[in-house]
Amino acid sequence: MVSRILCVVTSLVIVVAMSACHPEPVLDPGHGPKQPPVDGTLSGTVAAFGSNAAVVGRRVTAVELATRFSYETRTAEDGGFTLKVPRGRYRLDVELFNGESVARRPKDRHITSSDIDANLTFVIKTTPADHS
Repeated sequence: MVSRILCVVTSLVIVVAMSACHPEPVLDPGHGPKQPPVDGTLSGTVAAFGSNAAVVGRRVTAVELATRFSYETRTAEDGGFTLKVPRGRYRLDVELFNGESVARRPKDRHITSSDIDANLTFVIKTTPADHS
């Protein structure tokens, strides 16, 4: 009987000690804005002006205009990108380096449930260096 009581007390001490390790919930307590669930897809390519060669490894960002949440990815070996996004209206941007500008960009896009908005194309133009 004493050993059974000792076992119960020991178990309680362990449970109390373990709960003291995590004084706050392990799950997100709900502070701050949460990104909504993904509903649609934005996809396309980034190409070089004139040659249409794939532009690899560029960051493509979609910013939801109402919430200002942003979603990012990088272009693949074929210059392609895919972004899973929630419903909303998006402006897309592509990473540029010195001497580059965007010759062509997709218009703002409206995504609703299960939309797949494909064939969005960026064309990056290299600005000639000023030798004056």
